[in-house]
Amino acid sequence: MKVKIEFEGNQNSSDKVNPVNRRGIDAVSDWKYAIATTTLAGCMVITSVSNWIDQQPIVQHLQQLVANQSTNSSNLADRLVSAMKRKGYQVTTNPDEINIIYLRNGKPSGSPSGGRINEWSDARLVFQYDQSGKPQIIYQSVATVKPGLPRIRSKLAVFVENGQYFSWRVGTHVGIGGSRSPQRALVQAAPIKFRRYQNSRGDISGLALSPIQSGNIGANQHHGYGQKFVDDASWGCLVVPDPSKQEEFVRLAESDRRYKANSNFLFPTTIISVEDL
Repeated sequence: MKVKIEFEGNQNSSDKVNPVNRRGIDAVSDWKYAIATTTLAGCMVITSVSNWIDQQPIVQHLQQLVANQSTNSSNLADRLVSAMKRKGYQVTTNPDEINIIYLRNGKPSGSPSGGRINEWSDARLVFQYDQSGKPQIIYQSVATVKPGLPRIRSKLAVFVENGQYFSWRVGTHVGIGGSRSPQRALVQAAPIKFRRYQNSRGDISGLALSPIQSGNIGANQHHGYGQKFVDDASWGCLVVPDPSKQEEFVRLAESDRRYKANSNFLFPTTIISVEDL
C-alpha cells in the first residue's frame, strides 16, 4: 500500500507572513498532519489484521471448503458425462430432455458414501444440458439401489446390476401386495439385469449373489415414505427416502419432451458406481 501525503504551503520563501497568520497556518498544518498520521496508521493496522486473519488455519480451511464445493458442484455433471461416455452409454444433450443417474455407493455430491446396507448410501441424480451446451445437475437426492436388510434376510431381494436400461415409464407404484399407499413413480416396463441373494444363513455376511439374470421384476423408481432406514422400502427398487423429492423427480420426467410426445416413453436410466467417476 502506498499513501501519498501532500500539504499546501507557501511556495515563495520571500513572501512575508504576519506572525499571527503564521501561527494559524502552523496550527492548520499540525491538524492536517495529525489526521494524515492517524489515517496512515489505521491503514497499516487494518492491512496487518486482515493479513493475519487470512493466514489463520481455520480461515484457510473454510476458504478451501468453499472453493472445493464450488468446483465439485460445477464439475459433477461433467464427471457423470465422462463416465457414461467411457462406458458407451447414451447421453442426451437436448436441453428439453433429462438424464437419470444412480450413483452406487456415492453421495449426491459425487463423493464416496461407504455404501452401507440398509442406509440411504447411494444417490439419485438428474442432469440436463443448458442452452449453451453445458450439462447441469438439476436434481440431487440420497437414495438406495440396494434392498433393505429385512428383504435381504428373507432371501427375496434382488440387486440390480450396473448398466444403462431403457426400462421405466411414468406410472403408479403400489408396492408388493398393495400394502402401501399408491405414489407417482417411474415403473419398470422392460427387462433389466439383476442378481438374487443366495446366503442360506439369512444374513449379509459373505454376501453371495446368483448369476446375472434378466427380467421384469417390478423394480420401480419410487420413494421410501420418509423412513430413516431402507428396511422394507426396497426389495430391489431404486428408491429415495423423501416423498417431496420423488414428486420433484416425477415432475422433471413429465417435463421431458419425449414424455410429452409419448406418455409411454421408456426413460433411459444409468446405474454406475462412484468409483467410475
